Amino acid sequence: MANLYRVAVAIFLLLAVVAVAVYLVWIRPSAGREDVTEPLIAPPTAGPVAKPPRPRVAFIAFIFGMAGTALAGGIAFAVRRRRDKTDVASNGAVVPALSAALWAAVVAWIAYLLYAVGWLPGATVLQAKDYAWAAGMVTFVSGALTMLWTGRRKAEQ
Repeated sequence: MANLYRVAVAIFLLLAVVAVAVYLVWIRPSAGREDVTEPLIAPPTAGPVAKPPRPRVAFIAFIFGMAGTALAGGIAFAVRRRRDKTDVASNGAVVPALSAALWAAVVAWIAYLLYAVGWLPGATVLQAKDYAWAAGMVTFVSGALTMLWTGRRKAEQ
């Protein structure tokens, strides 16, 4: 049973690392580009210096997204564990509950990535208004929607 928890934690940490990497490489436009110098063809002209581009999603929205994912995964785990506790022994109810939580986390992060690149309807408007809480709501709602298919299945005895 302890190995199952270690695998689940390892998968969750891997998802978190991948999400941070995706945020730093694709979503935040200036990430990792501070040390790269462009070769100059002509000397720079005197004039106003342009500001670096503004990221699509602020870091606080990423934090809200992580919180929404954790909340959706925790609720999926608790609901599935409570429902299956009466059907099977207490040890057997952990695996379906853990799979429900991992499904919620995966779907929530996919929804966050779609939100962050602006592929969800209305995402660009929410990002332009700096509604950081919207990322948390997107991840929470999408993670909670996984209970529609993970909550229907009965645990095998």
